[in-house]
Amino acid sequence: MKKTNKKSLICHRYFWPENISLFPSMLKDYVDFLNDNDYEVHMVTGYSKKCYLEKSMDIKSIKANKKIFKAEIDRNQTLLSKIINSVKFVVLSFYTSIKVPNIDLSIFVSYPPFFTSFLIILFKIFNRSNKNIFVIQDNIKYRLKSKVAIKLYLYLLRKSINYCDAILILSDDMKNEILSYFNPNDKAKIGKKLYVLNNYIENYNSAQLLLKKEIDIVFAGNHGLSQNLLYFLEIISKLRRVKNLSIAFYGDGDQKKELVKYAKEKNINQFITFNDYVSRVKINEIFSKSKFGLVGACEDLFKYAYPSKIINYGTSGLVPIIIANQKLSFAKDLKGSNAAIFIDPSLDTCSAAVKLEKELDKFQKINSKDIAKYYKYSFSKDKYFKALNRIISEVG
Repeated sequence: MKKTNKKSLICHRYFWPENISLFPSMLKDYVDFLNDNDYEVHMVTGYSKKCYLEKSMDIKSIKANKKIFKAEIDRNQTLLSKIINSVKFVVLSFYTSIKVPNIDLSIFVSYPPFFTSFLIILFKIFNRSNKNIFVIQDNIKYRLKSKVAIKLYLYLLRKSINYCDAILILSDDMKNEILSYFNPNDKAKIGKKLYVLNNYIENYNSAQLLLKKEIDIVFAGNHGLSQNLLYFLEIISKLRRVKNLSIAFYGDGDQKKELVKYAKEKNINQFITFNDYVSRVKINEIFSKSKFGLVGACEDLFKYAYPSKIINYGTSGLVPIIIANQKLSFAKDLKGSNAAIFIDPSLDTCSAAVKLEKELDKFQKINSKDIAKYYKYSFSKDKYFKALNRIISEVG
């Protein structure tokens, strides 16, 4: 690790159960990028053995002064466990900022951004860092049910955005949603801080694209209400060609039992397998043997997030089947490039089944190499860090 006059701190609270999430695997690249730009790098993060994070990121190889704590994944944890995770993260991050005085650049990465917003406010109040960058991977407003929780969340989010020099978000749809939280007089100032910068993925072995396709449609991730998977199964149950399809689900979630039950009731369980989470290496092998990758989402999800599954599927040569409104900005780009299938969640399931049937036939002839080439170019590591370097230069 370099010893320089410039100091940086990465506060990374982003732990997932499924192993296809991108940012944990990007963390090492962030450290390398800062080292290459003559920063002395300090990092606070956590890991959970349940999601193989330590193995997939290879934390030990990261060239930074590391403070690492165990933090079980949020999903399926009690509210108290989630709070304990977040308190550990905030306390250790703030303690590190005290031990490392005169920090030039702090980068905050978080899922969810609730407690991280609080941490940014603390950094500002106590002047812990000269420049702050907030990487928002998921705006959780849509998940909150309580009006009090929503009000508190938006207050903290607005404060933290005001206190940061740059905010990295994943799409223009997210940008517009965040801007809607501010007064009209403040939107121009806030808009200049918001940078759309999507995640990337390293190239897969091109030889994998030549493997025989044994699975027609694969889904890997959380089985929850936000993924709108029941809507997808309702569509599948109405497909005329369902008997010719092989569909595989990987992961877990609050709605999994309901999905399995529905598949049995509709007698489509013989075409669909429900599997547990598997490692990043294993899921990549499964992707290489699949034709289409499902990205389930509730109607408004893409205003709050940009599922990394789209990029994972695409760079693996799969055509993403995305349940989303085609009027969204990212949807226009992908559909215009003939790089994805879109099913509008406002469609009734019979109409959606007819549309999906036509799209599956259309994309059967698409070469997986062409799909992978498009996604690898559009979501590349080189493009990402060139943009990040420009952003850091702009904020001084």
